[in-house]
Amino acid sequence: MGKTKRRKKMTRKQRRKRKIIVFIIEILILLILLLFVFVWLKLGKINTSKLNEDNMVINELATDEGYTTVAIFGLDNRS
Repeated sequence: MGKTKRRKKMTRKQRRKRKIIVFIIEILILLILLLFVFVWLKLGKINTSKLNEDNMVINELATDEGYTTVAIFGLDNRS
């Protein structure tokens, strides 16, 4: 009826070790949150626009065997 569980008292070394572990976990969580906010803000700056598929034209060109044509589009922001 009167059984109580005695918890072992933590030593100074154990308390210090626990504080260090909690501090490291807090720093990791903070870094993850900062990374998430940074990526979220960068993705918010991307401008997108809808393409009107009715105005698109597909050119039927003769194909040469063994060659592949790749078109790369982008912006050059250098001064």
